[in-house]
Amino acid sequence: MNALTKTTLALLAATVISTAAFANSDALAEAQYRVDAISAQLESMGAEVDSSVDLNAAATPIEQEAALVAKYEELQIQLENLQAKTAE
Repeated sequence: MNALTKTTLALLAATVISTAAFANSDALAEAQYRVDAISAQLESMGAEVDSSVDLNAAATPIEQEAALVAKYEELQIQLENLQAKTAE
């Protein structure tokens, strides 16, 4: 019975760890998608866009996601400025 409990706990722990890894991967992919989408929108409006993000400088997926979010925010400001210019 003790071996069964240990096996069950080990399986549960592995499931939790793999679920967290998939969640990080999904969040990272979503952040990359957002950067790509806003970059494409800016380019379609004729803006020069630097959408590059050095993900190798970030050690963890959370840091990589933060770098992508920061790039998205930078591009969002660029988009807002471009929209304000065209509205004038």
